[in-house]
Amino acid sequence: MCILSPHGFKPSPFARFRQEVVDLYSDLQSCDVTVAGTGAGDLLKLELFSSGKVLQSRTLALDGPGTWVARWDKMPSTEGSYSARATLFRNGSLLSEKSIDFHHGGRVPVKFDVRDYQADSSGVHLLIYSPDLAIVDIYHMLIKDGKALYVARESPVSISDGIRNIDFDWKQLLVRGEQYSGRIKIVEKETGQTRAFMSSFLAR
Repeated sequence: MCILSPHGFKPSPFARFRQEVVDLYSDLQSCDVTVAGTGAGDLLKLELFSSGKVLQSRTLALDGPGTWVARWDKMPSTEGSYSARATLFRNGSLLSEKSIDFHHGGRVPVKFDVRDYQADSSGVHLLIYSPDLAIVDIYHMLIKDGKALYVARESPVSISDGIRNIDFDWKQLLVRGEQYSGRIKIVEKETGQTRAFMSSFLAR
């Protein structure tokens, strides 16, 4: 297991000069974006596109660097190409921008299948299936108020010939009665195929 940092990123060479978007992932359910650097008070705008049209957007006020997570509202999920963009502003000026393209639907060869995912006060619980050998990286995040309290990575994880149960414990104490979310992101190393899941819970 690798704990990336309390914020889930490695500082970039530009960290002492400004903040910048260093990583972005999105599907039609949610997105996560990692911002590196220094300072607070910047605005992060997240947008989901289809055929050049903005479907949804979110604006987050950042208290510094870290990994931030936003859920997209449920909508009819039409098969096709989509894109997501993260734009970082400071005092109205553009600091950094990153975009990704992704496809939803259709017949895509799947190297692994997540049969069940749940997060609770003890950690995250994953039931994953692969008919053949699959080597994946698994990122798991503890999220509060849209920000990852930490991001950890398990690499490499081997899945083969059937169903495997995987559990990850939280690496810090939770405050009883507070609302949290768990997020897991699985990246198949050979193809880069990525799937992400989120689950909210009340700490007990």
